[in-house]
This record gives sequence, C-alpha cells and structure tokens, in this order.
Amino acid sequence: DMYADMEEMLAIYGYHKYEISNFSREGKESRHNLKYWRREDYLGFGSAAHSCFDNVRFAHSRDVDAYIDGKSTIIEVEKIGAREAMDEYAMLGMRLSEGVDFERFYSRFGKRFAEVFPAFAKYAPEFVEIDDRGCRFTQKGMLVSNAILSDALNLEDYGE
Repeated sequence: DMYADMEEMLAIYGYHKYEISNFSREGKESRHNLKYWRREDYLGFGSAAHSCFDNVRFAHSRDVDAYIDGKSTIIEVEKIGAREAMDEYAMLGMRLSEGVDFERFYSRFGKRFAEVFPAFAKYAPEFVEIDDRGCRFTQKGMLVSNAILSDALNLEDYGE
C-alpha cells in the first residue's frame, strides 16, 4: 500500500515509473540504465569495467595500476547462448513499464515471444497485459514480478 501511495504521489509531481524501480519526468529517463534493460550492447572502460558486446560478456581486472600502465587484462569472458539471450531479453524487458515489444523480439531472435514464453499468458489480465504490440506487467504484476519471471523463464543451466 505504501508503494502504491508513493507511486501516486510521484505521478502528481510529474514522475512516471519507466522501470520496475525507477521513476522520472518524461524524457528524463536514465539512458544508461535503459541500455541494460533493453539488453543493448555496452562497453566499459577502466579497471573492473564490465561489457557485453555481440552476446559476449567480459570484465577487466580490478588492478588500477595495471590499467594505468596499459597492462589491464580481461579476466572474465562468457559467451551467451541463444536461449539465455532470449531469457535475459524477456527478464530485462519485463522490468520496463513498456515491457517487451513483440516486433523487436522477433526481429532480434527470429521467434515469436508467445511461442518462447507461453507462461506469461496464464497471468493475464491481472498481472500481465498482452496486446498486439507486446507484453508487460500490470501495476499489480510489477509487485510480484520475480515469482512470475521465475515461472515463465528457462532458468536452467544453459550449457551451450
């Protein structure tokens, strides 16, 4: 109830929820965070920086001196398989108030969202809203999103 009250109060002052835990005025959403939630490529520079590019995640050493000396090495590399990429895209996209856009999903993965993630439909209309454009949590669904995501996504070992 307190969260719903806070959300209402923020709306009165011109703030809208654009992500499960972030509010902003229109046009002032964090572009930095939206890159992650939309699962777009990003590059990090510096010691301990993380990146994800072309379905490969990697991290640099935390050794600042080595970085300054130009000797920084990549210490972690993880290739992301096709199914894991779809699960991440769905999980991150569902964090956004806009949800997952079906056209973008199909364009990116060559598969229909409803065929890959049929479990979301069983939570409609109370917790999940589905229309011709996409799939998103309702206000009530945002509050229980972790439970729904755990059910709807393929959280097994990907092993690809």
